[in-house]
Amino acid sequence: MRYRHLRFPGFRTKAFTMSFDDGSTDDIRLVGIMNQYGLKGTFNISSAGFCTDPDAPFPRRMTLEEAKNTYLPAGHEVAVHGLRHISPYLSTSSVRIHEMLEDRIGLERAFGRLVFGMACPDDGRWTPEMLEQFRASGFHYCRGLSYRDDFLLPDDFLYLSPTVKFNHPTLHEKLDRFLAADPNAEYISHRDPLMFYMWGHAHELRGQDNWYIIDEVGEKLQHREDVWLATNGEIVEYVRAYRALLSAADDSILYNATTTPLYLEVDKTNVLIQPGETKYF
Repeated sequence: MRYRHLRFPGFRTKAFTMSFDDGSTDDIRLVGIMNQYGLKGTFNISSAGFCTDPDAPFPRRMTLEEAKNTYLPAGHEVAVHGLRHISPYLSTSSVRIHEMLEDRIGLERAFGRLVFGMACPDDGRWTPEMLEQFRASGFHYCRGLSYRDDFLLPDDFLYLSPTVKFNHPTLHEKLDRFLAADPNAEYISHRDPLMFYMWGHAHELRGQDNWYIIDEVGEKLQHREDVWLATNGEIVEYVRAYRALLSAADDSILYNATTTPLYLEVDKTNVLIQPGETKYF
């Protein structure tokens, strides 16, 4: 075996994901549009910020029950956005860790599921020291607001940068470039999987009255057989499982010690390795 590349479920070569912040009631309309096209997303929210008055007029923050009913049925996920939505970059270490861990605890208790992801609140800035603190606190990924122009997977998901904001003028140019790319047509050592990451705030969709953008994105993606539509966490945990593959010293044996079926390309041949399975090459 000479060359091995990750493939997403179904041997897809590309993944598309999105995240929206703050948990406003505008997410209800946003999720409704996403669900029409099968888009999947991660919603970064503050567990201390749920509205406690369900009769309060829209727009506002969602109540916990509204959030559960909006995000969970179609398989979207929630992630940490800081207990009080203050900048971790400008906080002391103790405040920073408290804000993120308490928010994680609050979300896990409220939604009854594990939460390993986060998006830096407020200004979206980070430092290596911050990210190592988040890693030590059990986080698997952290979205900041530094952009990258390529579509490659990050070496470290604690340094997860988006591709574009939903309302940026380059959105469609970048998305079209992503969709036109074909890793399977590349030279054997350059057949890396690709990821497109879009982010924003649903209240901006309302304020700018540009909900049509989500429809445009959905129309381009809904019938693509080469693109996996997934949440941030689904992609991160899948890649973590792939990177946990155990191999012989000469790469002639692979063992999948995880609980995740793994799709990969080995010397231009598609290979599926089931949980607990060993493959010989």
